[in-house]
Amino acid sequence: MRLANFFGRSLTAVTEVLAGADAGALRARLSRTAVELAFDRVAAASGEGRVTLALAADLLVRLYPGLALTPLDDGLGTAALADDLARTAKAIHRDIDLRPRRDRVAFRIVVGATAPPGYCRGVFAGSEGWTALLNPGAPVAGADSDNPFGAAAAACLAVAAAFRAIFSDHLPDGRPDVPVELDVLHGVPGRSSAPVRLPVGIDLSGTHLVGLGAIGRATAWTLARAPALRGDLHGVDHQTIELSNLQRYVGSTQGDQAKRRPKTASVARMFEGTSIEFIGHPLTWGRYLAGRGSWDLDRVAVALDTAEDRIAVQASLPRRILNAWTQPGDLGVSRHDFGVGPCLACLYLPDRGVPSLSENVAGAIGLPESEVRSLLHLGSRVDHALLARIATASGVDIEKLRPFQGEPLASFYAKAVCGTHHFGASRGGDRGAAAVPMAFQSALAGVLLAAEIVADAGSIRTGPIAPLTKINLLRPLGRHLNEPAGRHPSNRCLCHDPDFASAHWAKWSRPGARADEEPMFVAG
Repeated sequence: MRLANFFGRSLTAVTEVLAGADAGALRARLSRTAVELAFDRVAAASGEGRVTLALAADLLVRLYPGLALTPLDDGLGTAALADDLARTAKAIHRDIDLRPRRDRVAFRIVVGATAPPGYCRGVFAGSEGWTALLNPGAPVAGADSDNPFGAAAAACLAVAAAFRAIFSDHLPDGRPDVPVELDVLHGVPGRSSAPVRLPVGIDLSGTHLVGLGAIGRATAWTLARAPALRGDLHGVDHQTIELSNLQRYVGSTQGDQAKRRPKTASVARMFEGTSIEFIGHPLTWGRYLAGRGSWDLDRVAVALDTAEDRIAVQASLPRRILNAWTQPGDLGVSRHDFGVGPCLACLYLPDRGVPSLSENVAGAIGLPESEVRSLLHLGSRVDHALLARIATASGVDIEKLRPFQGEPLASFYAKAVCGTHHFGASRGGDRGAAAVPMAFQSALAGVLLAAEIVADAGSIRTGPIAPLTKINLLRPLGRHLNEPAGRHPSNRCLCHDPDFASAHWAKWSRPGARADEEPMFVAG
């Protein structure tokens, strides 16, 4: 079985998650590992079942070189679905082995009402509206609805269960899940009390999705599979699809990266044929706001990589911010109303000095920080001479760096340093590395963010909920997923600033604003 052409990025993610594991040994193990995705006519005929299967296949093929697609009964529905899933798999990983040897199949995910014959370590996955269901021992009786949220979450949980089982010897708590019920709407274990079907005609108009990377794409992917939604959705991201992105970008294909398709254009394709009008803005957040002419932003969903970018979004004072993240140890979502509990900046305000980009780059490649700062400022590209100096200073074989020659230094840093294992972690300490999550981690964060958007737009969640929901997919699902959070204690955050508070109050207490949305600012 052949590993994908973006496997270097996948290996980076695996070795970061499995701290201390040898990269060469992990590569060897993965090169002979396949996973099976089995389903019956019940799953093929179910809207929720098809969502679970589509997302599970998308995620699995981004790591494993073998994927067995197994219909468990006869029928046009299962055969046609197997063909669709195979086409999707090939579009992502052209050399994927869709008929792996049985002794290579290390885990089986089953969707539907049928228990396949023969023993294989695995899990049954299903959903009922907002509820994701997993059972290690028996088929899950799911629902057939237009609600994709529990179904998408079930796919992420099942793929995470496969990863934990395959690499249990490297994880401190890789034991199998007991039967799982996860209420995606309320962020709690158990079945959701909300109706299985979504209310018809939920209007997303006024929603901005900022950041169309791994989390933002999973958010868009999930929203595009909810036919009850309508209205406009603005997507803001200035970058294009790179080969390394295929490691965890749901819905991305080899064609996206070969054509260097803008992320906004790639996401727009997801919404073709839906009732959602996706409006892409291939700009940074700052440039988008400057050209927009109005900072009246009703609902902003944030899927950005850096604290600086998140703080900039909060500084634009939207009515409501919904935020999603992945980090070592967990993933999650947070909810923010300025002046009521923590604002988004409260969660990301640095408590100590943080290294600049030039310091990070210099520490990673071994060149003087003053020189690196100048090269970054000028947008200088890494030519042969500079590549040779970097290779010598960092002790990296220059031949491993040649694919990145000609890139601007900032891009070289992102791709060659953060995106590969060519540079050791000892060089520059933690400053030179960037966490690369697993695909299933980013996807679940995106699913949760999509659920938050719909819950807010449709006023579906009637009771209060804690500001934070956190989930660790590298161990069995916890019992307490929601957490309280307070405003930053330093009084340095912009939500403590009377000018920002006055501006927010003036913006959102104008005639027509709902009284329960007025910020309750308390100075100091």
